[in-house]
Amino acid sequence: MKDETIIRLAGGWKGSEIVGRTLLEESVLCFLEDLSREIRSNPMTRNREDCAAFAFWCRRKHLESWKEALNDRESRLGWGMIFHIAPSNIPTLFAYSMVFGMLAGNGNVIRISSRVMEDSLPLCQMIEQVMQQKRYQDIYENTLLFTCERGDGCIETYTNLCDGRIIWGGDKAIEELRKIPVRPGVTELEFADRYSIAVIDTEWMKQRSEEELRQLSYQFYNDTFAMDQNACSSPRLIVWKGEDRKCFETWWEQCMETAKRYELSPWKVSRKYEEVCLNIMETDQIEKVRFYDNRIYVADLQECPRNPEQYDGRFGCFYQCIIQNLEELMPSLNRKIQTIEYAGVSPKELQDRIVEFGAKGGDRIVPLGQALSLDYMWDGINLIEHLSRVICTVERREN
Repeated sequence: MKDETIIRLAGGWKGSEIVGRTLLEESVLCFLEDLSREIRSNPMTRNREDCAAFAFWCRRKHLESWKEALNDRESRLGWGMIFHIAPSNIPTLFAYSMVFGMLAGNGNVIRISSRVMEDSLPLCQMIEQVMQQKRYQDIYENTLLFTCERGDGCIETYTNLCDGRIIWGGDKAIEELRKIPVRPGVTELEFADRYSIAVIDTEWMKQRSEEELRQLSYQFYNDTFAMDQNACSSPRLIVWKGEDRKCFETWWEQCMETAKRYELSPWKVSRKYEEVCLNIMETDQIEKVRFYDNRIYVADLQECPRNPEQYDGRFGCFYQCIIQNLEELMPSLNRKIQTIEYAGVSPKELQDRIVEFGAKGGDRIVPLGQALSLDYMWDGINLIEHLSRVICTVERREN
């Protein structure tokens, strides 16, 4: 396909029909292992935390660990061509989405937002470099990474050609893209705005050593500041199980020390201050705001909110509340709630309470420090199984 309005960033797909392939094909696993190695060794990418994290994630050993968990893997084929529309808030998410499409046996056309093209370009160049190897010609010819403006007609063109579409983005972006419908029978996934929280037990926290607290705060930093809290899985609300305000203070003071590495621009400070001031004016639930330098703002809430997503925080702005037991948390887990991080709390008890209550949200329960660990299960959906189809055989049955 020739389209002068797009800027090709990697891949050589030209619009020909893509045939579905089996899951976790050997050539794909080899390609991703080579890509991981190239990213970790190339000066353009090896010192970038987001690229290094992707390289570690797409190692062959990690991806092969999913084999046993995928049902009917040998009887599945990819749909064909998957059109991915990546978000503008996380520059490397396009690459993760591409990998899921590849592992599910599909060819992949990925639109990268022009707003993050510059940040995404080094990783695109690594993908192109590895794809250009002769042994990966088939992958090269079944992949296209490009950028264009949101209202460009090429988005409609690729939508009309695809066998599946994945939209990563905010609610408004999804509403806009829904105006370009897919053909009947095309599989579609939409990942809209979500909100995440962390649940920490104060008694457990008080028993941590100074070194353990330092390590925990570093993990918390990676979950939040590393993405400016823009990732849907980055916690914004901290729910303390047990009331011990001295424990709160110790935790935030340690987090402030860890956050000194964070690049805090004047624009981020002004936006953060503006947002917390607006929340103070718009709700009567905020009792007090604590300022730990300009890097961390913590707003105390009177109770665990029924709609936590209204307390949006970025650039080191957090909200906190207190519960005495996990049952108090359940009414807050609406459809917007995605990830629940835990520290000192039983994940099995959390899971049991969610099931018993029938909560609409709380799809992921992960340890503190693993909020950004993208898995094949996301928002309650098995991505690889959803992006493939089962070839089902029914044998003749005698009456």
